Amino acid sequence: MIILHADGQTCNKLFTYLNYAADSMDSGEIIVVLSPDITTRDYPNLLNSGIIRYPFYSKLLAYLIGYRTYINLLQLIMGNKYIIRIFQIFFRWIPSISFIKAPTGSHKSDNTQKYANELKTLFTPNLEITREVEVYFQSVRKVSEIICGVHIRYGDYKTWQGGKYYYSIKQYHSVMLKVKELFSTQLISFFISSNEHIDLLQFTDCNCFILPDSTSTKDLYGLSISDYIIGPPSTFSGWASFHGNTPLHFIEKPDAKINLASFKYISEIWC
Repeated sequence: MIILHADGQTCNKLFTYLNYAADSMDSGEIIVVLSPDITTRDYPNLLNSGIIRYPFYSKLLAYLIGYRTYINLLQLIMGNKYIIRIFQIFFRWIPSISFIKAPTGSHKSDNTQKYANELKTLFTPNLEITREVEVYFQSVRKVSEIICGVHIRYGDYKTWQGGKYYYSIKQYHSVMLKVKELFSTQLISFFISSNEHIDLLQFTDCNCFILPDSTSTKDLYGLSISDYIIGPPSTFSGWASFHGNTPLHFIEKPDAKINLASFKYISEIWC
């Protein structure tokens, strides 16, 4: 048995869970997560799989004290550095249990391609979310031949890597216009996903849309069912590319030229 503590935000954790789940499918070893992510309830296949187990996840307690409060409390108790250190020391003395604190990217399984279909099913959001997003995208596809997902990352990106990938709306717009020109013979719409409110009127000459009442899980799924994805280097758009097998262009230099070869699958980028 492996007790797994994954570092980072939601998609960092998803990639960590993905690699350990792939190994579990191959070996049969059980993965235990003590501190669920805030989006855990959106993934019923994961919760009920038996591959990754959440012993402290209780629908009843989440209902009684509020889901967000409950998850934040679990993360406060099970995820703080002192408890993690105690776990690391304690479980050294139990040979049948390994406690692993896993920084993002610290483990890459050789089994992810072998179990790719099973893993994608495991990490598919619930039917309510997938149906809602798919219905909205179907309405857009009635007037568009291509949908390009655009991940606009603000928030923590203002300081991460010294703000290297904290682009202005003008810079995102310029990249979108290049993509529009790349597919100039086809009607294209841009799905805008962001962790901040974005005024779509700023993207002149681009047909843009957002998902009503969106959440991070809905946005992730929307990006995954787009035809192409653009955005700064991020596990968020990387996860969407993996789950939907969707070509992705990481914007590292907004002024650079874009062609079809600029779009790659995440397995080609993070190999």
